[in-house]
Amino acid sequence: MEENRGYTIKSEGINRQGNYYCAYDCGPDAPNQNAYFYHNLDGSRFYKNPDGSSYFANSRGREMYVAPDGDKYMAFNGGPWQPVSKNER
Repeated sequence: MEENRGYTIKSEGINRQGNYYCAYDCGPDAPNQNAYFYHNLDGSRFYKNPDGSSYFANSRGREMYVAPDGDKYMAFNGGPWQPVSKNER
């Protein structure tokens, strides 16, 4: 395993679909012990973060962030983050 900037890479590589993935560990104090991210061939990215939050961005400028408490936010083309109303969830 590789040590790097306070985290340990557990595994990384290219999956069957051709997307790059990386799973890493930020230590016993991190709320999420199974953090990982994907960089996909279509240009989208997905991150499951050590703090329990997640982030998704597609190749067309849409981004979604889910905070550790479950609140959701969206942004378009680098614009400001907007909360997602309960009926859009």
